[in-house]
Amino acid sequence: MKIAVLGGGHGCYAAAADLSLAGHEVRLWRRDEQALAPLIQAGSIVLKDAEGRREVHIALASADMAQVVRGAHLIVIPSPAVAQHDIATLLAPHLSDGQVVFLPPGTFGSFVMARQVRAAGNRADVLWAETGTLPWLARKHGDREVNVTMRAVRLPTGVYPARRADEALAVIREAFPSVHGCGDALSGALMNAGPIIHPPLVVMNAAPLQHFERWDIHNEGTQTSVRAVTDRLDAERMAMREALGDKSGIRRYGCCYLPMDETLARVVVDLSNRPHLEFRAAPDTPSAPNFPFTLVEEFCRALASNLRANIHVELLYGRDGHHIAEAIFKGLARALREACEKDPRVKGIPSTKEAL
Repeated sequence: MKIAVLGGGHGCYAAAADLSLAGHEVRLWRRDEQALAPLIQAGSIVLKDAEGRREVHIALASADMAQVVRGAHLIVIPSPAVAQHDIATLLAPHLSDGQVVFLPPGTFGSFVMARQVRAAGNRADVLWAETGTLPWLARKHGDREVNVTMRAVRLPTGVYPARRADEALAVIREAFPSVHGCGDALSGALMNAGPIIHPPLVVMNAAPLQHFERWDIHNEGTQTSVRAVTDRLDAERMAMREALGDKSGIRRYGCCYLPMDETLARVVVDLSNRPHLEFRAAPDTPSAPNFPFTLVEEFCRALASNLRANIHVELLYGRDGHHIAEAIFKGLARALREACEKDPRVKGIPSTKEAL
C-alpha cells in the first residue's frame, strides 16, 4: 500500500521505517529540507530494535508535500498536537477522494484538521481517524537513525465521520493490524491518557526533579498521592465521555449563578461543537494566593477549545481572589452538569441541523 508519513519527529521516523519494513511503499515528508538531507542522500533509515540494527529503504523522502501525498491510500501523521494546524494548512490543497488520514495520537486532531481542510476549500471525500497513543516507544539517535524499544499491541481508534468507521479501519489495518474501532473521533481522542498521567506526575514531583540529579518519575515519583490524583482525573475523563455520549437527548445548554460570600459569578454553557470563550472580568480582578487570576481565564479557554463548547463567564462582582476563582470553577462545573443532563423532552440531538 502507498503510505505517506508526515513529520520529522521520533514517531514519524519509526513509522517510516516500520511500515517500509512491512512491505509498504512509504514516502516521508518533513518541512525542514536541510534536516532531511542525510536521509535523502542515503535513501534509508537505520532502524534499531530487539532484532538488531539494519538499514531500511524508504521509497521517498521529500520536503514537497504534494509529491509525498499524491496517490497515497493512507496518510499517517504521528506528530504532536501543536503541529497539526500547520500540517493541515500545508496538506489541505493536496488531499483527494478516497484517502484516509490517521493520527496516532490525535488529541481530537482528526476533527479539528478535517474542519480546517474544509474551511480551506477542499471538499474531497477524506476519512479521518485517530488513536490515543503513539504506536512505538521510539527515540531518534541521529539524522536518520531511530531506536524502537516497544510497539503497541492494541490501538483503539475512533473515526470521523463515525458512520464510515468500517471503511477507514479496513485501510488502516493493512498498515496497523492492532487497530480496532472504539467509536467516534471523540472516543479516540479520550483514549489518550497523557493529559491525565503527565501533569500530576510533573507538578507533584517538581521538588525532587529540581533537587536530585536523577529521579525516576514513573517509579519513585508515582506514589499513592499522585496515583489518587490521576485516578480522579481519569474518572472525570470517562464520566465526561459517558455523559456526552453522542449528545442525543442532552439539555445542551447550562447556566449557573454561583455566590461565594461577597462574590457572584455567572457561567453559561452551550455544548454547540463551536468553541468560543467569552470571559468578562475587571482588569484589576484580584488573584488567589499563589494562583494568578489569568490562569482561570486560560483554563476556561482551553476547556472551551477542547470540549468544543461555547462558554460565557462573567464575574458580576467580588473582592476576594480565592472566592472569585472558586465561584467561577464551581459555576462552570454546575453549568456543564446541567448541559450534559438528559432531558426527557428532547428527542435525538438537540439541534435543528440534527448534528453537533
